[in-house]
Amino acid sequence: MSKQPNINLQASISRAIAVRAARLGRTLKSIRLAAGYPTTTFQDRYKGRRPWNTNDVDRLAKALDLPDGFALYAIARREAGLSDS
Repeated sequence: MSKQPNINLQASISRAIAVRAARLGRTLKSIRLAAGYPTTTFQDRYKGRRPWNTNDVDRLAKALDLPDGFALYAIARREAGLSDS
């Protein structure tokens, strides 16, 4: 039987960004700036008004000192309660 997610993928990506930024001791603003997002674009995606896409995930992974977007997706899966471990 498969696990049901606690939150949707879009919300879990936003949560993963916040978790990783906190672990790095950085603010969301610093992550936004490092990824090159205008304030409104980042906030719309972060708050779920617009979806994250694969390009966003790759940009954010770099800003969060992760090797690639797959690493950010892995954090998002854990935040959504979909971790295999």
